[in-house]
Amino acid sequence: MRSGKKRKYNKIKRNERKLKEPKSKTIAQIRVTQNTPCCAAEYCLLQFDEKALQEEYLNFQALNQHSQRDFVLNYLWQHVDKENNKTTFYVFGKEVCRKSWLRVYGIGKDRFNDIRQKFMKGAKTLPHGNKEQEKEVNLSRRYN
Repeated sequence: MRSGKKRKYNKIKRNERKLKEPKSKTIAQIRVTQNTPCCAAEYCLLQFDEKALQEEYLNFQALNQHSQRDFVLNYLWQHVDKENNKTTFYVFGKEVCRKSWLRVYGIGKDRFNDIRQKFMKGAKTLPHGNKEQEKEVNLSRRYN
């Protein structure tokens, strides 16, 4: 049995909680990303300033996971050509390849493909990951 003593937790009010620190990329890491061949055009990201790329990356990473998914989903709705089902990717108003676009925002290809599949099925918004799963209810259990 539990004792009547309540545990003390370090409770922090919601409005006082610290926001998650975004992952950061150094300028050196951005340079490596820029100098890595990505597609037939080879170096899509060399046309951009390193600090601007870093800022774009940090702004995206500062979003929570749900907001990041919504950003990608909205981007797809705005930039997919409905006739031939092709997506055009832009960074700072200039066209880049898919691989470079994913690098700028730090999005993995599997995550992008998951969101794209849901987009192809007509999803306008994506629910939280736990809400997508169906819960099994065990009715054979008896409670006294």
